[in-house]
Amino acid sequence: FQKFSARNNLTLRTPSGKSAQKLPKGWTKLADDFREQIGLKIEASGIESKYVINLDETPLYYEYIPKKVVEVKGAKDVKTWRAGLDKKRSTLVLAVTANGHILPPSLILPRKPRYNLQVRNRLNMKFYGTAKANAWMDSDTMVLWLKEVLIPYVGNNSAILILDSYAAHYTEAVRQVLEETNI
Repeated sequence: FQKFSARNNLTLRTPSGKSAQKLPKGWTKLADDFREQIGLKIEASGIESKYVINLDETPLYYEYIPKKVVEVKGAKDVKTWRAGLDKKRSTLVLAVTANGHILPPSLILPRKPRYNLQVRNRLNMKFYGTAKANAWMDSDTMVLWLKEVLIPYVGNNSAILILDSYAAHYTEAVRQVLEETNI
């Protein structure tokens, strides 16, 4: 590839207008402090590691724009071809316990909220799905996830649910469900 690029005056470049998100200064200390604090809380609670659950969401974009493209050396503007779907996405909700057990993944599709999905795939792994117009987690979908995924897993046991600071995780409706179920 290097010889071909040199013969044809090509190079790998980052497309124009793309920037990478940077971590805040001191993030390693923040992570270490959090790990220490949560470890002390888990130890003090006496809750089994299989009931310490971490949840997070991640977008699943329908079109991924490459980080590097081949362009003629010296080009001022580096373009990429797009189908226009780089902003369209679904949301994947993942939860894992402190002992490594993965709860059924959940998918929020960008549709009118008409239905909920409960399907087994070829790997015989259960997953849960729902639909929201914007495919984002909100208070309603968080409560739905708690009732359809977390509460059946936890049963009558006490649990710790570790969440990030996303506002949908801390609404009154979510707090009420968590309090009622001792999570």
